[in-house]
Amino acid sequence: MDLAAQATLIGRIALGAFLGYVIGFEREYRGKSAGERTFSLLALGAAAVTGVGALFFPLSAEKVIAGVITGVGFLGAGLIFRERDMTGQARSSGSPPPRRRGPPRRSGSSQARASTSLPSRRAPSSS
Repeated sequence: MDLAAQATLIGRIALGAFLGYVIGFEREYRGKSAGERTFSLLALGAAAVTGVGALFFPLSAEKVIAGVITGVGFLGAGLIFRERDMTGQARSSGSPPPRRRGPPRRSGSSQARASTSLPSRRAPSSS
């Protein structure tokens, strides 16, 4: 890799980090979570992976870019869920149900449960 290609790659990565910092600064100014440091690191990583992927793997650059977009999308969705406190709204089938707060609920009285219980099985009598 020649010096001009290295300088171009480093310049693009630095530009990505700077633009991420600007977006993060604006979010921090408005009092939102994930401020300047988070966005600058995210943009730096995305620019680095995309630049290196396009430089060293030009035939599959679109796959690298699609992977970066997918990762940024997942991070953005997690940030939205965190800001809106949407716990319990969307769960996968493998995740446990949300914890309830307060004492456990009792259904009905003890007499109602006793009347609905099944009769016990007795051993047959030999008479």
